[in-house]
Amino acid sequence: MRRTPAPPACEAVRVARRFVVATVPSKPDDNPEHIHPFDFDSLTKLSTDAGARSVRVEHVLNHIVALALLGCPRLRPSASTPERVTARASGPETRRRTSAIHS
Repeated sequence: MRRTPAPPACEAVRVARRFVVATVPSKPDDNPEHIHPFDFDSLTKLSTDAGARSVRVEHVLNHIVALALLGCPRLRPSASTPERVTARASGPETRRRTSAIHS
């Protein structure tokens, strides 16, 4: 059975608060666990399709490293998600609404 990388990528974005970091080999190797080859474009697309706001991809020592930035759109609660109010770092007088799932 061939597994697709989309469900784990979506789960990583779902549980992360601000960033997801992913590393993959930059070229095929003999490791049997490396079943999906990625390049810059496919790793970027995987991350953005999973919900990342932006992705920075770099080549580092035989690996491709992606830093996916999660963003404000994820902080807007959906109709089915309970809300809570949290204070910003600027002070308790400034408040924002965030989803309880991100606590």
